[in-house]
Amino acid sequence: MMQHNSLHVLFLCAGRGTRLHPLTKSVPKPLLSVGETTILERLIRQSLMMLNVESIWVNTSYLPEQICSHLAKMNSKKVNILWEPEILGSALTLSELSKMVAGNILVIHGDLVLSNSYIFDLSQYILAAEKSFMVCHFRDAAHARSVIQVSEDGNVRGLLEQFRIHKGQQVLSNSGIYFFHTNAELSNLEGTDIVNSQIQNLISKNLLGSAIIHQPRVSVDSLYALEQAVILTKSDKLR
Repeated sequence: MMQHNSLHVLFLCAGRGTRLHPLTKSVPKPLLSVGETTILERLIRQSLMMLNVESIWVNTSYLPEQICSHLAKMNSKKVNILWEPEILGSALTLSELSKMVAGNILVIHGDLVLSNSYIFDLSQYILAAEKSFMVCHFRDAAHARSVIQVSEDGNVRGLLEQFRIHKGQQVLSNSGIYFFHTNAELSNLEGTDIVNSQIQNLISKNLLGSAIIHQPRVSVDSLYALEQAVILTKSDKLR
């Protein structure tokens, strides 16, 4: 029987990964190789080893048979597939999952390559969490897609998608990882994107905390980033 405070992880893997063409014309981005494993396999193995998960869910829409076959080879009873004939959008996927499981839900974009130390720090935030939070990291303003405004008490106050900050200045940026506490209302989300729906809703109610993690991570959104991800995994092998 699932516990009310159990942890369920959702990996978002339904996108087409067009920025990595031609590599992703025949392979879903989460299945790109990063050394000894794929991006998705590394994330799943890290979660099973370090996050004490009740279940893992992978949504898929683009080339789903490849992801299904890959997960079948992992042979884990905790790993489940959410097939979307048409992409629902991250918010609707989260809403549907919340109707199927009881407990906390951790959402991770399926193109992230995270160091083991990153997963460990994330696990500590989860253990101490009394409410939902979004994960942030510092980066140069010139490369940040959004700026996270955080108050002195650690709550997220706002997200800026358009901003004017001098190059070289460090800002807090969205890491693509969200923890939704069991008391978050997720079953009737409006809109298709998590950030524009549930995250904004929690911010408006002052119910969203922040987790700032400084450990190595790579968002595989370019060929250069993929090269950096391979370098990371070579120096930080799975335990």
